[in-house]
Amino acid sequence: MNVQRTPPRASLMSGSGSGTGSGSVPNLPTYYDESFVNFNARKRKERTDEEEHKQDLESFRTDIMNFLNEFAKTQNEKLSNIRDEICEIKNEIKTIKTAKENFTQQLNKLNSDIENIKSDNSITKEKIKNMEQEISILKSTETRSESPSKSLFSSHVDLILELKERSEREQNVVIVGIPEKNDKSFIARRTHDMEEFMKVATTLIENYRPLKICFANRDTPRLLLQKRSKLPENTNIKIYSDQTIAQKQYLQSVREELRKRLENGEDNLVIKYNKGIPFVTKMKDNQKN
Repeated sequence: MNVQRTPPRASLMSGSGSGTGSGSVPNLPTYYDESFVNFNARKRKERTDEEEHKQDLESFRTDIMNFLNEFAKTQNEKLSNIRDEICEIKNEIKTIKTAKENFTQQLNKLNSDIENIKSDNSITKEKIKNMEQEISILKSTETRSESPSKSLFSSHVDLILELKERSEREQNVVIVGIPEKNDKSFIARRTHDMEEFMKVATTLIENYRPLKICFANRDTPRLLLQKRSKLPENTNIKIYSDQTIAQKQYLQSVREELRKRLENGEDNLVIKYNKGIPFVTKMKDNQKN
């Protein structure tokens, strides 16, 4: 067995060793004395896991708060814009409501005007229909009559003027038999005539000029003409409708037609009026009785 000893300290200090030594075993006392002289044995302070988590949470909290503040600021700006837009929409809705109310009022007025026009149109159609009937009766009677009155209705213009004059004369009546006052004052004469008309004088004096009474409506003349049969039989006062010259001539032609037809053997003939136009017709059985 080969046993080796540690080289002496002097050889280790000088850096030399014996030829037979391995040199792998250090001189421990020497290393202790020199190598550990400058060695700091204080342990380094390290962070614990709790502190790391706390710092991480604090950093995360800071990031979250910054994000929330930024988000809140953005949302407030958006809400402010939305609030402004809502106010504008409300104003526009209010304007639309006002315009709608005005439009409704105008529409109601327009509907009222249309109804009035329809009513006036119906009245006008009725008048035109009556005029067409009068013209038809005039034409049919004109073909049967040989009176010179045929030439009176040959012109449409004359016919329109005739109908207009008839419409104006429907407000008048002619009274025969009222005495005329001899006075230079027109007002006095007119006052006298009105008084005599209101009294419906019964003086039997002939050859007085007819007195025309003009009313403001057609109902009063029609009522007087309907009630004229109640005048006393012993009076010369008579009430007639105010007729144009053509109407008078036409009535005369109708009377002449009645006379000729009676002479030719026809009986039960009378003169009747349809819409103010006279014509010859047969009397009904109930009218005979």
